[in-house]
Amino acid sequence: MLAIPTISMDAQSPQRAPNCANVSRFLGLYKNAKRDPLHFFLRVSEGHDIIEIPNLLGRFYVVRHPDLIAQVLRSKHTHYQKSSYYKRVRPLFGDGLFELEGNRWRKKRQQVQPSFHKKKIDALASSMVGQIVKLLDDWETASTANRSIDIVPSLMHMSFSIVSQSLCGDIIPGNLSTLSNALEEILQQGERLLWSPLPIVHRFPSPRKARVDRALRLLDDTIQRLIDARIERPVDPDSNDLLGDLLAAECPETGKPLTRQELRDDLMTMLIAGHETTALAIAWACYHLSKHPEILRKLRSENAGVLEGRLPTLSDLSSMPYNLMVLQETLRLFPPFWTLSRQPVNDSTLGSYCIPAGSTLMVSPYVIHRDPALWDNPEGFDPDRFSAARSATRHPYAYIPFGAGPRVCIGRGFALLEAQLCLAAIVQRFSPELAPGYRVEAQPMISLRPRYGIRMSLRKAVLD
Repeated sequence: MLAIPTISMDAQSPQRAPNCANVSRFLGLYKNAKRDPLHFFLRVSEGHDIIEIPNLLGRFYVVRHPDLIAQVLRSKHTHYQKSSYYKRVRPLFGDGLFELEGNRWRKKRQQVQPSFHKKKIDALASSMVGQIVKLLDDWETASTANRSIDIVPSLMHMSFSIVSQSLCGDIIPGNLSTLSNALEEILQQGERLLWSPLPIVHRFPSPRKARVDRALRLLDDTIQRLIDARIERPVDPDSNDLLGDLLAAECPETGKPLTRQELRDDLMTMLIAGHETTALAIAWACYHLSKHPEILRKLRSENAGVLEGRLPTLSDLSSMPYNLMVLQETLRLFPPFWTLSRQPVNDSTLGSYCIPAGSTLMVSPYVIHRDPALWDNPEGFDPDRFSAARSATRHPYAYIPFGAGPRVCIGRGFALLEAQLCLAAIVQRFSPELAPGYRVEAQPMISLRPRYGIRMSLRKAVLD
């Protein structure tokens, strides 16, 4: 394990963070970072614990050392709120957990947390497997016809069905392709709003805005129909669906049931976060397995020894550690959300550095997970780095695919359960092979999507 120098947390004379002098102050973040943000932030922060990037719109810092990240996300988290950049997407996502701050966020988290208790999540395993089987049957058709497919859309549809059934007790009504496309339109708009130097221009009428408005209307209408259908069923305090829990809950501030707008905002946030991230994790795992046949063989051997040809169940997963390690390594290289940002409420000290109030602090799991000071061979795909022995010596904030601290992703258990079951079922039936010459490239939207999809041939699995 690499030795990471510890940063002093009680410096006598706070200093200004080093400045990234090779970035033009007049063009700054928006020209240099927007073109290729993944490479840009890796390059400019290399060798620095924290670095300031010149920017006309305010102080902007990239935080790279795990000790400093621990302060921002955990030990001093009350000093740092979500960046004002996130307010730009509030018209899209509403006031869900993703957006709220302070007491409103804490009360909402307390309200939603019981629905994500491990026992509740585990109870969803069998329904997840049912949707996974439908996916594999569709893939079987393509495999029999010797036809390559882009696996991303079908994984999105499967994950969308799983999350809607889990959140609402039923599959969302309507055409899944249309709904998934609407979500993608909204996510793309969210990315544009986050990066735009003049976000107000996106409020003006345009063909693009019309498409986004149609997508929002479609999803709003779908969510309202779900709420109506769920209200017609008796409220069951022991239900496993989130919407049932929310209907049975009371607002912590008023003691009254949640309003329709509150229900809509909660469901919108969880539909977006719950299907996109898991589907992409599985897709990226399949991509890496196609490039590393020795890892696929090891995974399939574990799979066969535990399952003996049957479908995976919840109780099998504890006997399949390598399955989880493959997913953990996938999430290291392609974390669900590649960047987080925070703002200090007041002037603050981060390690030995003074950070002015209102500055933007960027914490990028993508950058941290590729830091050669934290990881051996950081660009390599090596699931064994997540063995118990190697993980025990790792800095706890060197690996943060779901964030960390009090605002760690509430759905991480749900996502990992779905991904483990799906990966086990996939390798049992197929050997994913990337189409010859097909270009795969990460596109840094709010999540890390493959820019051109991932086209694969799905060969029938044969145990070596």
